Amino acid sequence: MEKRVTTLEVLMNQTAKSIDRLDRSIIDLRGDLNHSIKDLRLEHNQSIGGLRRDMDRKFLWLIGIQLAGLVAMIGALARLTQAL
Repeated sequence: MEKRVTTLEVLMNQTAKSIDRLDRSIIDLRGDLNHSIKDLRLEHNQSIGGLRRDMDRKFLWLIGIQLAGLVAMIGALARLTQAL
């Protein structure tokens, strides 16, 4: 009977150690995952910031071209009215 109890105690200790290792592994994985998510969010925010700057620059070029076209049309109309 004592041998059985000893065997059960050894098995319980091994099981407890395995569970502890699994708990530590899960904690490590959660930490790594949180770190990776933070890095991805930072990279995502930087990418969006770059896209916004690029779009702002292109929008300013577009407005500039439209204003230049408007000024050219007004100039052409002014020249036509002076010729008449």
